[in-house]
Amino acid sequence: MTSVGRPNWTRRSWVLLLPSLHFVSCLIIGLTGSDAAWGYMFLIDIPMSVIILSVAYSFNHPLLLFGILGTLWWYLLSRAAEMVIRRSRRTPDRPDA
Repeated sequence: MTSVGRPNWTRRSWVLLLPSLHFVSCLIIGLTGSDAAWGYMFLIDIPMSVIILSVAYSFNHPLLLFGILGTLWWYLLSRAAEMVIRRSRRTPDRPDA
């Protein structure tokens, strides 16, 4: 059986590394109730944390919002990095002289 059409998970698994780390750290911070750790998370997630903070001001569960939107932010950054790396690895087409 061939693997035609199946994604290469080993190559794409690094894209999920940063979002997974963000989500797990939000869970740990939320479960332990560490207020000091939220300050570090806020600094790590800038500029998205500023947007999340302005939206979460009137939201009842800011941890939930911060965990979801912050994880989405890191996923989008990872996908953007993947696209930049793919484009930089392509060899430009050279016209025959």
